[in-house]
Amino acid sequence: MAVLTAAVASGVSALFALTLLRRFFARGRTNRALLFWGVAMVFFCIAAVGLLTGVVGGWTSAEFRAFYLFGGVLNVPWLALGSITVNARAPVVSRWTGVVLLAIALTLVRQVVVGDEPALWLPAAVLATLWALLLLVGEQRVVVYGSAAVLVVYSVVSTVVVLTAPYVGELQATGLPEGAELFLPAVRGYAVGGNIIGAVTVVVSALVSSAVLVWRRPDRSADRLVVRETREYGYADAIARWLFRGRSGQGEALAHLVRGNLMIAAGVGIAAAGGILSFLGDTVGHAIGFTIGVVVMYGGFVRTTRPVARDRPAPDAAAGTS
Repeated sequence: MAVLTAAVASGVSALFALTLLRRFFARGRTNRALLFWGVAMVFFCIAAVGLLTGVVGGWTSAEFRAFYLFGGVLNVPWLALGSITVNARAPVVSRWTGVVLLAIALTLVRQVVVGDEPALWLPAAVLATLWALLLLVGEQRVVVYGSAAVLVVYSVVSTVVVLTAPYVGELQATGLPEGAELFLPAVRGYAVGGNIIGAVTVVVSALVSSAVLVWRRPDRSADRLVVRETREYGYADAIARWLFRGRSGQGEALAHLVRGNLMIAAGVGIAAAGGILSFLGDTVGHAIGFTIGVVVMYGGFVRTTRPVARDRPAPDAAAGTS
């Protein structure tokens, strides 16, 4: 089962990465979110291939380090950077995401100060604090370029650390080796930071942007989906319109954007849950969660970029994908 699911994850993530990067270059390399998502899916693909070769042929040090780095440290925060980039044009989404990250950062800082393993939580505290402060600014260029700069530094440092850190235990040739048995907390902290902060950023921004799309009235006079600042719906009416709008016009396109956002967030959550299973030593559970997460994310992206509305142009991916 682990072999089959790892093979499926490799194929789906490769297709996803190719689709995203082709769209990035086809659109004149202006939509940076497509680039960041494409990079994240390349990382997913490398991790999936590493998982497949490790399970089939036995783990080598290079395979495990690649799997740990690209599947446990780098992939989710680069997905989050795509979400940050998309939502930077909507300050309310950026700021609410920043508020949540700041609350998490304060909790992590306390854990660093008084906890038993401060090195395990330090990278997450630093990443959460820096991203939270940038998101709270709300200005698009500051949010996008600042967040990208922070993540580039985080990626470089974590790559050097993971590739050069000595093992503190024996690398298993079969099954799925556990990072907790092979790396010190100072190394594992980068995986904790990348997964927790990345997943929270994706999920919170998806929920907030979906709420904005649902609870604000779309302007039907425009050629694409926009959001008005007035005439907000009530909660019950907004949910009802989301669920029961007709199958033509911007109403259904709006519903597709919202559902696609939530599917992408769910996919990240499922993949993160697979990582928790791997921590518990469940190789098959990790492979299944990893595969299902990638498939659900891909389905969410397809839904947001191919709405069913026939009488208006499809909204651009950057207009509503998180």
